[in-house]
Amino acid sequence: MNKLSAQLLATLPLGTSTILILDAKAQAKRGKFRHILLTELSSLAQEHGISSACIHAKPLKGRGHTLSFYGVPPALQQRMRNVWTAYE
Repeated sequence: MNKLSAQLLATLPLGTSTILILDAKAQAKRGKFRHILLTELSSLAQEHGISSACIHAKPLKGRGHTLSFYGVPPALQQRMRNVWTAYE
């Protein structure tokens, strides 16, 4: 995914919280996140060569979030879900 596409997706209201990854660095675009979550997601992005991506989150009725990934390979999505759950 290119930078422009990731930035455009981050502006869309597809979730109540949004994290944008640019140049393998995660940053909050909508919502508040713990610094450790952004650091860990940045580390995974750098480790797997993801330069641009977007993650949208919607809260579930009980506990947790439904995550939508754009620009993240399916093989890495579960690891990112695990990091999200551990540090949300």
